[in-house]
Amino acid sequence: MKLKLSILTSMIYASAALSCADNPDPFQVFRPNKGDTAMKSCWHAINKPAKCNKPEIKANCPLSCNICSLPCEDSTEIFEVNRPNKGDTISKSCWHAINKPATCNKPEMKANCPLSCNTCSLPCEDSKVSFEVNRPNKGDTVMKSCRDARRNPSAQCAKPEMKANCPATCKTCPIVLN
Repeated sequence: MKLKLSILTSMIYASAALSCADNPDPFQVFRPNKGDTAMKSCWHAINKPAKCNKPEIKANCPLSCNICSLPCEDSTEIFEVNRPNKGDTISKSCWHAINKPATCNKPEMKANCPLSCNTCSLPCEDSKVSFEVNRPNKGDTVMKSCRDARRNPSAQCAKPEMKANCPATCKTCPIVLN
């Protein structure tokens, strides 16, 4: 019963984690080799990134496991835009932002059409988990982390996988237009 409750709690927390926040409370993780559960926290994801392979840790610690999806999508709905000079509102869609970019100076347009108005806000953070890096000269891959990039940025940041996973260290953060 505890395991079912733990998984249910994890699923509820994960579905509520649209803001991509870690669960601040301890949670139960099933230990298949022992057939029981143990209390864990997101500390395990931060300090032992391989623990992010466990579904309960991944569900409770999306930020620490670096699995957040930060959508930057335009609304597909019709929404109201204030017209202060006329004292009313008018219905608009993101079509207006695409075809009449000047409409992006309206706060409602920026909020509903971040992609078309170039107002997406993307964080620039290094990955907290290990990732594979190709070694073309050896014909294989090796596991690396951003710690490797911090130790030797000039050599490590030349690799595409390091640039993609360690944008803060490698200074490859996307440029955000506002």
